[in-house]
This record gives sequence, structure tokens and C-alpha cells, in this order.
Amino acid sequence: ASGASGASSSAAYWPGANIDYNKPWFERRDGEWYCNLCGAWAVDTHVTSDKHMRRASAPQYYGFPTGGDDEPEQDFNKPYYEQKPDGDWYCKLCNAVATQGHVDSERHKKREANPEWYGFPPAHFSVGPPAASSSSS
Repeated sequence: ASGASGASSSAAYWPGANIDYNKPWFERRDGEWYCNLCGAWAVDTHVTSDKHMRRASAPQYYGFPTGGDDEPEQDFNKPYYEQKPDGDWYCKLCNAVATQGHVDSERHKKREANPEWYGFPPAHFSVGPPAASSSSS
């Protein structure tokens, strides 16, 4: 691990000294805590940063549950979503970071209704096993 300047002496100063690592966006990597919400190491200076505080106040916009629902990534199994190295999901349909706010936007919904206009398989196209819906009564 690289030496963070004054990390041990500043631990009492930073409010992050009492970090709740049970949040779903924290994980252990190489013996250290990593913040998947922001794509950064979860050191005190990061966890107390404006960027992290903003994201932690609305984790659902970054694909994390707020408490009850446990299905944040269910929509990211479509061909126009791509996970970037920093952990963020990217919508190639709209050329935007696929936050919950983006996925809920009118722009995204219009494009998602006709993905073939943007070079992706039609919305009714199934990537998985064929659906049993071809019966017209």
C-alpha cells in the first residue's frame, strides 16, 4: 500500500474515521477498502470528499440499492450497456453514464423503445432463450 501522508495522525480529525464499510458500495481489494460508488480507494480524504458525499446521499442513481430493493443491475443486461473499468455503467445508446436518473430520463426511454435506430437489436429482440410470445389468438 502506498503511504498516505499523515493518514494515521489525521484519522481522529476526519469525520470518515467512523466509516460504515457495510454499505453495499464498499469492498475489500488487496486488503484495503475500495469505493465502487466513486471508483476510488476509500481512504478518509475520499469518503469525506464532496464527490463521495453527493453520491452516497443518492446511491440509487449509481446503481446501488437505497435499502429495500436489491436489484440495481437488472437493467444492465442489454447490449447497449457497458461497464467501464471504474465500475460505472455506460449507456452506449445515449452516450451517457447509466445512472438511475439517466435510465429514468425521457431521452433514454425514447431511445430504448427503438434501439435499432442507434445500431442495436430491436427492443423485441431477445438476447437470451426465445420467449413464448409468438402466438396470435
